Amino acid sequence: MDDINRDIESLVRTEQYDSYIDATLAVCEKHDLEIFMVSKILSQPIKDRIRIEGESINLLPHTTKLPIYE
Repeated sequence: MDDINRDIESLVRTEQYDSYIDATLAVCEKHDLEIFMVSKILSQPIKDRIRIEGESINLLPHTTKLPIYE
């Protein structure tokens, strides 16, 4: 399980893929896994990055964020 998270992080860090969505799809294809299976074992930081990418390209609805006052 950690191998999958590590593979995804490595692909993005080495700039082989420019998004976590693409890197996750590549890792799924490499290990012959279905997306719904991998989604259960992804680390929370990777899930958060995928959600943010999805929102930025309008694949997911934007989540409401509370304004932070400094």
